[in-house]
Amino acid sequence: MQFFCSNIHELTALDLHELYKLRTDVFVVEQDCPYEEIDAIDALKSTIHIRAIEAGQLVGTARVFPRDGMSVIGRFAVHPDFRGTGLAQDLMHQALSLTEGSVWIAAQAALEGYYRQFGFEPCGELFDDAGIMHRPMLRPAAPHAQQ
Repeated sequence: MQFFCSNIHELTALDLHELYKLRTDVFVVEQDCPYEEIDAIDALKSTIHIRAIEAGQLVGTARVFPRDGMSVIGRFAVHPDFRGTGLAQDLMHQALSLTEGSVWIAAQAALEGYYRQFGFEPCGELFDDAGIMHRPMLRPAAPHAQQ
C-alpha cells in the first residue's frame, strides 16, 4: 500500500477522475446520497488529498484542509473490497499526520464510536446531511511537550 498526499493542482487528470469516482461510488451510489460531491474545497491549494494506492488502484481517499484555526478531515472513503483490512486506520493516521492543532470532522452517526479510537469526541448535536445523520466531533490539539 502506498499513500500519496497532494493538492488538486498536482494531480493528473486520471488521478482526479479516480478520486472523484471512488468518492461518488461510496457516498452517492452506495450510500444513496445525491449531493454536491465535488465542491470548492477540493480545489483550494490548502486542501491536501490523500490517496491510498494498492496494485495501481485507488482504494482509499481523504482530504485535509484548514478552517477557522483548526484542521478538518473529510471525504474519508475506502473501497468496499478494502474495508476490514486496516486500510481505514492507516488512512486516518496519514490524515492526522497532516493536521495542525485541533481536528474537526463531521462523522456519520453510525461511525461515531470508530472515530473515538482516534481521540475524537462529540462537540455538537446530531444533524442531517443529505439524509444521513452526522455528529460534529473534535480531536483536541496535542499538548506541547514540556521543555
